[in-house]
Amino acid sequence: MTLSHRERYQQVLSVEYREALLKVIADQGYPSMLTVERARIVEGEPWPYLRLELGASERFVALAGGMYLDLEGVVPDPPTERYYLPYVGLTPRAQPADLEHELQHLRDLLDLLESDPAYSANAERFGVYNVDDPALIEDSARFEVKKLFRLEVPCFQHEYEVGKGIIEVPLVPGKSVEYRCSSLREYLSMWLLNYMDSLRKTYVQRFPGCDSQIVNALAAATNELGVEALGPNPWEALERTRAKSDDRITAQVLGGQDGPALRAWLLKNASSLLAQVAAATASGPEKNRAK
Repeated sequence: MTLSHRERYQQVLSVEYREALLKVIADQGYPSMLTVERARIVEGEPWPYLRLELGASERFVALAGGMYLDLEGVVPDPPTERYYLPYVGLTPRAQPADLEHELQHLRDLLDLLESDPAYSANAERFGVYNVDDPALIEDSARFEVKKLFRLEVPCFQHEYEVGKGIIEVPLVPGKSVEYRCSSLREYLSMWLLNYMDSLRKTYVQRFPGCDSQIVNALAAATNELGVEALGPNPWEALERTRAKSDDRITAQVLGGQDGPALRAWLLKNASSLLAQVAAATASGPEKNRAK
């Protein structure tokens, strides 16, 4: 009998197969983008999950993802194809709220794998770290943007609905501030801008000289898939949020109760900040709007 993805998940993470699973994971190797210090199976609701303890990273605090495994030797009836096993990864900076966010991603990802059996094959073919041919940029961008709206947007909608409408924003090098979004759409837009900027930067690093193709592909995918979350012309809506956000953040922060202290800090550190900005501009990194 062929098992569904969820049935296989419950099987391989059951107590009797955990030791063999962890050995196979270590033998076959962790995702190359991660520095894994420890892997373990953790009990959870409604199912246990694979938890990776990660080294410190400047790119993320926590993440959910998946790895491809040959389950030969793990279970008595292994599938003929490699199995896509979701995981949660946490760096030392991760807080309980980060874990809960990624566990929600894991639950949503398991639902997606159950409803869309082609997802794992598409992830292997079109994931941003898996494509090497510029001809696949459009297909890859569509896959990654679809993943954003399918997995990220529901989590942020839930967070906003329970009162977590605050985003930590790097105002200047070395100084972050808390910005309270005025609406769910602004909250979603701020987060999506951050993800889109990071995604675009990754594509540009992988495909030098394809900047216009990358931006056009991300815009087309966003306009196709983002209407429900952002309304008509979602790419333009994101860019409008980008254009307005700097002034809103500055007005809210400097006009708030922490404004005097922040202004004093900025004046005190003006020289070093200008030097950092000049160096950052010369090296050309993306501006990270929301962490």
